[in-house]
Amino acid sequence: MSAYPRTVVTEDGSEVQIERAPRPLPLPDPKDLGTLKRRLRANPNINLTDAAIDTAVGIFIDPPKVIRIATYASGIDGLSSQYAGSTHLFMLEGEVDGEAPLPIMGNPRLGHLLQGVPKGPRITGARNENGRLQAQLVVEFDSVADAEALVESTVRETLNDPGANYSDSILGHGVMTPVEAVLVEVRFADGSPSLYLIALYDGTSRATSAALVRYYDTTLTPPERVARAAQELRRALTTPSRKRRAAYLKQAQAANLAYERDGLTMSVLRQLQARRLPVRLIVGAQFSDEDNLDELPAAITAAQSTRHISVNPWREAAKDTVTAQRTVLHLRQAGRVSEAFVDLTEDRPLDESQVEELFPGADLKLVTDPATGRVRPLWRAAVIVHTLTNLKVSAEAKRFIRSDQGIGAVHTHRYAGFIGVLVDQPWRWAKPQTTDTARNAWRNGGVLSEEILSGRWEPVFAPVEELLRLAGTDDVSARLTLQVLAGTALLADGILTRDRGSKIGEDGVFYRATPPVLLATWAGTQHGRLQAVRIVRGFHHDRAGGTGTGRSLNVDYTYPLVDEKGDRVPSGESYRVLIEGDLFDQADPEKSAEGREEVHAAQKGRKLTREQRNEQWRFAVLDHVGRAATAVRQLEAELSDYPGRLSEHPFGRRADWKLMREKINDLGESLITVVPPADPEPPLFDDSEEE
Repeated sequence: MSAYPRTVVTEDGSEVQIERAPRPLPLPDPKDLGTLKRRLRANPNINLTDAAIDTAVGIFIDPPKVIRIATYASGIDGLSSQYAGSTHLFMLEGEVDGEAPLPIMGNPRLGHLLQGVPKGPRITGARNENGRLQAQLVVEFDSVADAEALVESTVRETLNDPGANYSDSILGHGVMTPVEAVLVEVRFADGSPSLYLIALYDGTSRATSAALVRYYDTTLTPPERVARAAQELRRALTTPSRKRRAAYLKQAQAANLAYERDGLTMSVLRQLQARRLPVRLIVGAQFSDEDNLDELPAAITAAQSTRHISVNPWREAAKDTVTAQRTVLHLRQAGRVSEAFVDLTEDRPLDESQVEELFPGADLKLVTDPATGRVRPLWRAAVIVHTLTNLKVSAEAKRFIRSDQGIGAVHTHRYAGFIGVLVDQPWRWAKPQTTDTARNAWRNGGVLSEEILSGRWEPVFAPVEELLRLAGTDDVSARLTLQVLAGTALLADGILTRDRGSKIGEDGVFYRATPPVLLATWAGTQHGRLQAVRIVRGFHHDRAGGTGTGRSLNVDYTYPLVDEKGDRVPSGESYRVLIEGDLFDQADPEKSAEGREEVHAAQKGRKLTREQRNEQWRFAVLDHVGRAATAVRQLEAELSDYPGRLSEHPFGRRADWKLMREKINDLGESLITVVPPADPEPPLFDDSEEE
């Protein structure tokens, strides 16, 4: 770009200041394309099939620069490199036609939005005719329509996310940061001819935003502009590379001539800024295991995570979710699970044949929601847990996870964490306060007790009352089914947590037990099973959950505590709601009583220091403020019924409301006047796992 600013008049008559006037679009010489092809084939660091090399050559619009990078001489070249797990990747950097890179693998960071796609792709590595593993992928779809639908859906959902639409920045500066891409052969199960193209694995937002700039039309509304960009990139999927290159040359010549003739008009600016796209294209790879077709897909996932960690760190749960989803797709490709199971893990509606396959002999109304066709969340969890703890399935899954995350071993508790992020998909958005706590509990074993891991059980698809009866007759499968159903609910609502067992005396917990060990003991008692029935009946996947006691989370609902007969414990006699300590009592009353005596004996005669007492009071203030906030939210929820179904205002009379407000303001003023000195240390009551 030239170094002086320019003013451009937009389509609506306003002015836009461009800091640097753009350069004309490059017009590649056919001779340079031939030279580039020879250099790519001669470079020993590049391992691509001839068809993939032809595809790579056809997308670059700056061949002279790319030729210099790709040339291997005196043992070196200009390729950039990166270690991703155990794989050494080599990338070729240059500028490509903006129409070439396509999001046929979706946008992983917006994966939760792409629920309308018929079916996702199946992705593996590729070999050449000599059996050597290549630095390219094979991406399989059922049909061309499925691939086109994925492209269109990805573009639409990306551009409809305000945080992913960079079109304004691209109009002023062009695409500044390279996108990341890999060469792929797209195959179709219905027999349609294969396609060779480059697929984005990072930079979907940049590439789709550039398309939105290119196809801007003043006669269209913003949603229609997004739809047009999506349709144009969908069409580009099946456009032959020669035809796409010819179209680029024609449009680049027209834009350059218009630039010389008319100056920097808005239509010319859109083409000059958004038609060129910087790219880092994988062209070579050194593998640690030439027999592992999944090594390159795993390396690409690791490389993508590294990119985001440097800019926008991914949390462990987010990385686990991506790995878990890829693991399921790998298991399908390896023939370990069925297509119906893949749809189940993606929480898609199932037809009757799929339900019968996954839930043999089950009542359709018991396991599915007739309104949506989706499996009911707890039954979905039971099948996912049962399938992924099958010994052959779990062995293959752990092997893939080791490769995907570059770790040496996947222990049972860690493996449970990957199951947990699949299980919580139906409610993670409705339970934001307890989801992180639940995922930590899954990473400490979740519901995977020793009997569950043995694989010697089958889910019993029956009402919970029947499961209770069968469990009382020593039916192991019925007991474990009830254990998984209720245990999943307890984890989801933050009642059974990761670390409570190591905090003796807190919330009435008086001995140590990890979640799977406690669940196994608890479900082995009649009292625990009676409580489990209440829990399964009362689980709401679309509402928040928790205990609402002590330092625990203040939320909308919880479960009642039941006595040894299964009846609800009346208010005033004991706890009105279930807390974690009750689970320990129900699982082993004698051990809990012994622990209680030990704690009380240790505390007896131990006088609290003034600092310890003050800390308790601070916790009490926080707890009461949290309860007050919950009460205010509940009262606010009642406002819509006043003065219709409610004759009295939820906040009472004006004097009542004024009194509450004055008390709250007085508390706030008191805290302002007693502010402690600045301190870099975090607050003592800050618990990141319960944030």
